[in-house]
Amino acid sequence: MSILEDIADDLAIRSLMAADGAEGEKLVDEITKLLGASSQTLEEAYKTSIRVRRAELRIRTMLGDPGMLPSGGAVVVASGAAPAQGAVPAIPSFGAKSTWPEEITLEGSHVKLVPLSVGHAEGLAEAIKDGELHKLTYTTIPEPDEVETEIARRLTLQRKGQMLPFTLMTPDDRPAGMTTYLNIDEENARLEIGATFIRKSAQRTALNTEAKKLLLTHAFEELNCIAVELRTDRRNRQSRSAIERLGARLDGILRAHMKMPDGSLRDSAVYSITASEWPTIKTHLEEMLAEKTNA
Repeated sequence: MSILEDIADDLAIRSLMAADGAEGEKLVDEITKLLGASSQTLEEAYKTSIRVRRAELRIRTMLGDPGMLPSGGAVVVASGAAPAQGAVPAIPSFGAKSTWPEEITLEGSHVKLVPLSVGHAEGLAEAIKDGELHKLTYTTIPEPDEVETEIARRLTLQRKGQMLPFTLMTPDDRPAGMTTYLNIDEENARLEIGATFIRKSAQRTALNTEAKKLLLTHAFEELNCIAVELRTDRRNRQSRSAIERLGARLDGILRAHMKMPDGSLRDSAVYSITASEWPTIKTHLEEMLAEKTNA
């Protein structure tokens, strides 16, 4: 998250926490006077953060989370205590973060994986439009105008310690898609790489291959995972072929594993790579990456 995005997100939370919903807007006006040419950027980031934080609060309410809850158009802490008059409300934690795996940026020559941010919404919506990814029937990719809600959902689950979401950035800092560490099992040192989408123009390129290499390298060599899973719809031949090209092995099919948005039941093909297999697969990925780079 950039400094401006960080400020905007901070102001959004303060505004939602305050009894006077205009508190954040007043602070934005004051800060933009100091920033001059950056004022429009801050205002846009603030509006995005407000929308995402409101979506996050709706999701937390539906999940029964004991953190902040909406009340009469404003937001107060769960205890019901309102901020003291004239005092700046404390920034809430939105739940404790898991310490494994910790938030990190992974950078290569063709892609950079950065922590998912509310500021990536517009670029991610454009990435989805590239190839109309949201129209694919065998996966769940949000509509372009629902990206902010999806970001809020992933950030909520991150704060619950259930996933670690990334935005895939091109070398010129354009969002190319999202990916995530999920199904995190710290006790058994296992996790899954999934909930991934990449703009069509970047699929089967060095960007995609290097992204998987960065995620797997971090999982096995820094997090000391004993195994990493990759799952996809049994019918998704393109995704299954991509996973198999990595060198992952099919563990089996989870029948009637998930309910899809259209009400149908998805059978999930489950693949994995174990720690003992990683050195060979790493060499294979480096060779794949060299081929795509030199092509």
